[in-house]
Parts: sequence; C-alpha cells; structure tokens
Amino acid sequence: MRKALSAAYGGVIGLVITAMHDQLFVQSLKWPTSASLAGAVLVGVGLLLAYEIAGGSKLLASRFSPVSRVCGNWSIALTNNSERPTSVCKIYLSMNQIVYRGYGFTQTGEIGSEWTSRHVEFDETQDELSFTADSMIVGKGTRYRSYGYIRFYKNDAGKYEYGDGYFVSLSNDAHQTHMTLTRIDNSAFDKVVTDAINLSKVKNQTALSATP
Repeated sequence: MRKALSAAYGGVIGLVITAMHDQLFVQSLKWPTSASLAGAVLVGVGLLLAYEIAGGSKLLASRFSPVSRVCGNWSIALTNNSERPTSVCKIYLSMNQIVYRGYGFTQTGEIGSEWTSRHVEFDETQDELSFTADSMIVGKGTRYRSYGYIRFYKNDAGKYEYGDGYFVSLSNDAHQTHMTLTRIDNSAFDKVVTDAINLSKVKNQTALSATP
C-alpha cells in the first residue's frame, strides 16, 4: 500500500512540476528557461521532503529522532538464565515507531526464544528505553508478555556502546532477569542468527534421520 501511495505521489509531483514550469515560471513570471527549470525542480524537492516528513521517512527519522543514538544491533548477556544465557536484538525505527526485537539462544547455540515489542518509550534526557513485548519460547510454542528497561551509556568517544537493564517475563514462572548490552555491527548480528538457524536445521535433520 505504501509503495502504491509513493508511486501515486511521485506522479502527482511530476504533474505539479510540469504545470509550475509551464504556467507559472515561463508564462506568468517570464523567467528564462534555466531559471524556470531550477524553480520547478526546487518545488519538486520541497514536495518530496514534505511527503517524507509526513510519511515517517526512515532516513530522516534515523538522523533526527533522539532514539537514533541507540538504534542498531546489540549483544545481550543475561544473568541467572541458564536456559538462554545470551541474546541479540535490534532497535530501529519503523513508520515513526520504535521497534525492539531479538532472539535468545540456548546453551548449545540454537534459537530458544524470540520477541517483538508491542510498545517502546525512549527518554532522551536519561537515555532510557522501556518496553513491553510479545515473546515466544521456540519449539514449545509458548507465548507470553514481557516488559523491561534499558539504560544506555556512552564510551570515551561519546558513542552509545553499552547498556544495562532487566526484563520480566510474565509467564507461569514470572521472574526478573538482569541483562547487559554491548553494541555489535550488522555482520556480527547476522552471523550469530544464521549460525543458530543452521544449527537448528542440522539438529532437526539428525532427529528425523534417527526416527525409525
């Protein structure tokens, strides 16, 4: 739907640019050709920027939203969670909404859980993120709600590279788990998730082949 709207808006901008060039700049204002073209292009650029701002541009949001300072990939170490001691997550903006989603890994490196935020708030004055999320235990299909909090910290260069917080899983055995976060790049995030998926595939194939 968004792509269709973008295409339609692009067509409208094309018509507006043509009309502005022919009717306003050339005929009414009597501008020379080069100035008329420049004026029409500037009008088009202005309309595109207005659309991007109104439509929740990911590019503009990533530059100007306060939460952009903590957007990216994070590795998570959990305390007192022997079933899933490590996790990874992504924090990003989608249609002006903050998304916090990720995967928890078992001791053997498989994906043991996954979650996607329902609601996220970011306090730019304290560099604090609070969230509620829908979570699932992979394999069991158990779904539950969770909520949590993360405080982010800068390194010596002024970049946000660390986080500290907790989450509470509202399952049958509701409990609070402390977590520490360290920023990682895209390749590190992709590798750990891909390795976990491949490991699960190998385990499933081995189990099938062992079935009489």
